[in-house]
This record gives sequence, C-alpha cells and structure tokens, in this order.
Amino acid sequence: MPLGLISMASSTHDGGGSIHAIDRAPMLARDLRWCRTTRASRPLGHFGLVFTFGTAYAVLSLITSGLSAAGWTCLAWVLAVRLSIACAGAFSCMGDRELPRRLWLLPLRDLLSFTVWVAGYMGRSVTWRGRRLEVLRNGVLRVPPGRNT
Repeated sequence: MPLGLISMASSTHDGGGSIHAIDRAPMLARDLRWCRTTRASRPLGHFGLVFTFGTAYAVLSLITSGLSAAGWTCLAWVLAVRLSIACAGAFSCMGDRELPRRLWLLPLRDLLSFTVWVAGYMGRSVTWRGRRLEVLRNGVLRVPPGRNT
C-alpha cells in the first residue's frame, strides 16, 4: 500500500450478538475477572476506560449539584448522546430492531460497568470456573499460596 495507508473492508458476517437471560452473580464474577486481568495485562489501556463512563459521571454530577437544573441538563445530554450512539450502532451495524424495548437498561448497565471498573482496582483475586485465583502483575492467574485447589 502506498504511503503506509491502511485498507479496510466491512465484514458480511453479523456479530451474532444476542441478549439472553443470565444469572447476575456469574456475570458480575466474569466482568470483575475480565476487569482485573485487563488491568494487570494492559494497565494504561485499562485506566483509559476512565474516559468512557459519561453516564456515571453525569449521575455523580447530578447528585453533587444537589439535583440542580444544571445537573439534570448534564444527565439529559449525556443520556441523549449515549442512547443515540447505541441506537445508531444497533440499527445500522447490527440490524437490531429490538433495542428500543431494552434501551432503558443501557444506563443501568453503564452504571454497573463503572462500578465493576472501580472494584477492579480493589483487589487481585478472581473466581474462574469455581476456583479462587490471584491475578499477578503480568496478568497471569495462579492459585494463591497455601491453597491446593
């Protein structure tokens, strides 16, 4: 390719994304495991997620402003942008026409993701396949010392 330009092509494969019922405890354990292993293996990239939690920051702004009009306006704008981007991606990229029925869940998931991200900095242990493991600084999982299982 001339001048180091990159060529891109769209996939004809749909991502196969679907929403299905899942138990909350295993989902949270999985999210926390992913969060802590990513934090260990790619610390700068993981910390960079700090810029992706607009919904959580808008809610915090609303609370710290004493539920002021400015706080509500901030939250409304952040949610409008967040939900618009989600709809655009769901409709144009995934062909998902079911999203409007579940759109109210997106801010809840955003807040949950922020909570898991913060919790990712509060420890190094994870649960994987029913086993308690320790995440080393290089991202390797190991059985904690003194445990045989």
